Amino acid sequence: MNRKQFVESLGGDCQNWTWSWSFINRQKKQIIFGAWNHNSSDGSQLILSDRWEKNKNGRKQSGYSQSIEHLKLVESGEYELLTFEMFRSEEKTKNGKVKIKKIVPLAVSKTLTKEGVTFMRMSSLSNKYCQKK
Repeated sequence: MNRKQFVESLGGDCQNWTWSWSFINRQKKQIIFGAWNHNSSDGSQLILSDRWEKNKNGRKQSGYSQSIEHLKLVESGEYELLTFEMFRSEEKTKNGKVKIKKIVPLAVSKTLTKEGVTFMRMSSLSNKYCQKK
C-alpha cells in the first residue's frame, strides 16, 4: 500500500498528491501527517519545522503553507491529529526530492506540541485507526 492509497483509506485528501505533506478528512475532522522515521526520538516524531518553509534555493515549499493551515485546525481543537510512519528511499526523484520507500499503514491519534521552530507530535492517544498491509 502506498501513501496515497493509505491516506485515501482514511478518508484523507489534499491539494496535490505530489507535494502535500499533510492531508485532511473534513467529514471526520482529522488531519493526517506522515512522519519520517529518521525524525523520531524519545517517543516523539517531527512532523513540521519552520526550517522547511523554503528549499535550499530559497523557494517556498508548496506543502508548507497547507500543513500550517492544517495544524492551525488541530491547535484550535476542531480537528484531531493522526500520524503514520514513513521510511525514505536512498533514491531521489528526478528533481532531487526524497522518495518514500515504504509506509507503516497504521495511523495513530496524537497530541500536538510546538517546540521552538518545530511541531512535534507527542503521546499516542489510541491505535483505533489501524489498517492492514
